[in-house]
Amino acid sequence: MREDEQNVLVRYADGVTVRIDKRAARLSVRWGDLVIADDDDRFIPLNGRIYLYSRNGVERDWQLPNDWLNSEITAFRLTKEGGREATAYTLGESSIRLRLDSHIPVILERIDRD
Repeated sequence: MREDEQNVLVRYADGVTVRIDKRAARLSVRWGDLVIADDDDRFIPLNGRIYLYSRNGVERDWQLPNDWLNSEITAFRLTKEGGREATAYTLGESSIRLRLDSHIPVILERIDRD
C-alpha cells in the first residue's frame, strides 16, 4: 500500500488494484483488465453471475471476464418488489454495453446451452 496526501494505491496478490484520489473523491478498482468499480459504478463478477449498479445512472461498455466470452447472456433489472425485468444490452466480442439506471441493480447470467 502506498498513500500520500492525494492518493491511495493498494495492490492485492490476486491482481486487484485499488486507486483512490482523495481530493477528487474518485475510486477505481480493477481486477486485471476488468473494471470492478469506477467511481459510483460497479461491475462485480461473483458466483457465476455479474452484479451491476450505478448510483447516478450510466450507459457504458464493460469488459467481460474471460470465462464469459462467447457465452449467451441474459440481463435483468431487479425491481423494488423483488421481481426481475429483462433489460436490453449489446454484446460485443469481449464486452457488454448496457444502460444502468440510477439505484437500479442489474444481474447478468449466462444461459445454459444444454
